[in-house]
Formats: sequence, C-alpha cells, structure tokens
Amino acid sequence: KEIGRGGMGIVYSAKASDGERYALKVASFAYSAEGTARTQLMRDARNAIEVGRKNPHPAVATVHRVDEAVVRGVPIVYLVSELVEGASLAQYVAARGPLEESAALEVFQQVAEGLAAIHNSEILHLDVTPGNILLVGVDPELETAPSTWEAKIVDFGISKHTSAQTVRGIEGNPSYMSPEQCEGR
Repeated sequence: KEIGRGGMGIVYSAKASDGERYALKVASFAYSAEGTARTQLMRDARNAIEVGRKNPHPAVATVHRVDEAVVRGVPIVYLVSELVEGASLAQYVAARGPLEESAALEVFQQVAEGLAAIHNSEILHLDVTPGNILLVGVDPELETAPSTWEAKIVDFGISKHTSAQTVRGIEGNPSYMSPEQCEGR
C-alpha cells in the first residue's frame, strides 16, 4: 500500500514473510538510472543506518537495509525502514493548526534529542522540516489531540557525514535552513 510520495520515489507499507511490517522506499526509475543520484541515495541511506547502529534513538526512525534490484534493466535503489504510522507535523498543522504549547514543547524536545543522536553519529540530516517529522499514531482528522506525543525524524535523503570533503551545493528547503546552510557553509 502506498503511504507517501516524494521527489526521489514512493514509500509503501510492506509486510515481510515473518509478518513484520516495514516502510519500503523505492527510488524512482529516473532517479535510480542516473549513476551519481543512485550513489548518493545509497550513501545517504547508509548514513541513516549508521545513526541506528551508533546512536539509536526513539525519535529517529530506524533504517534497516539499503540495496538495489534490477527492474526492466534499470538498477532500482530501495530501503527498508521502520514503519511509522501517523501524520507528519506538516499534515497535522495544515489540518488542525498549530500545536498547543505543551505539545509543541514535547515534540520539540524529542526532535532536539533525536538530532543530538544524529549529530553524535557524525551525520548532518540537512532537511529537518515539518514534513520530515512524523507524529506516531496521530490522525489529524480526529477531533481530539493525543494525550502524549511521539515524534520521529525521517528521510535522510540529503544527509551527509560530517567528514565529507565535497559540498553538493546548497541543499535543503530554504524555509528551514540555517543561515550558514543558505550561505553554503
């Protein structure tokens, strides 16, 4: 079942042979066919796996595996990660408006702790936006907000290791970038 779609591909809810459910992100044909893009996607997925290996944190969705399969002669990159059921912070705010202060503080603290775990793994996420923060078990269409909030950071699509010597230009959503990122530093 398709659960999301973005610039690099489609995310599906998938069930393994043991019955366990996962998120399966499949890169688009166009993205997978281009060698540099494919290499970047594999590297970025490995960054997410490294975070889970070095500093697992409940506010960071776990990526279990990245690989590729050949479909119609084109190598397609896919990754298997923790299935997070809920709405993104962007979806919630669009449907319900801003979070109440106590909920915003709870979500912010979890995201900050998750980012600390990511940074302690020597990875820069580079795309922390409301669309990349999932609220576990939240349905924005419901009349009542949950009594507790659980946030998960997802999508390491443009992440990089802090030791990376190459700059890929300005990356991320300018509305959510630090001044240093906007200046290309």
